[in-house]
Amino acid sequence: MLLLTIHCRLLCQFSGSLHFKGRIIARVFVELLIFDMENLPMKPEEAYKMVRWQAVSNGVNVNNPTPYYLSYVSAEVNRTPLKKVRMVAPFSQAVFEGKGTHKGDKLKWYLVNDYGGDSTGEAVLQ
Repeated sequence: MLLLTIHCRLLCQFSGSLHFKGRIIARVFVELLIFDMENLPMKPEEAYKMVRWQAVSNGVNVNNPTPYYLSYVSAEVNRTPLKKVRMVAPFSQAVFEGKGTHKGDKLKWYLVNDYGGDSTGEAVLQ
């Protein structure tokens, strides 16, 4: 049995109110919690390299075969941005929408890493 130790840390916190003519019309409170897991079989940097990117008719299929949530913020194929770029859960797939993607095209991705910083990488579409 694999034992995971989970640490939780607050990445960001925002609160505020929207006022109109002296009255509060909305209140906003957002917290983003990140759960760090120890004892996983690989480091996050290794997980980034294991993601499979495949050209499909409506964009790019992203296959995440790792135990990490990968929080992509943008991706581009041949310098053309893809749409609906988002977090890809562990052991799952997502499609980032775009037109004219082909096997062999170069892809560049950007994600938020475990420390709240940016990580970038490149891949060739399968």
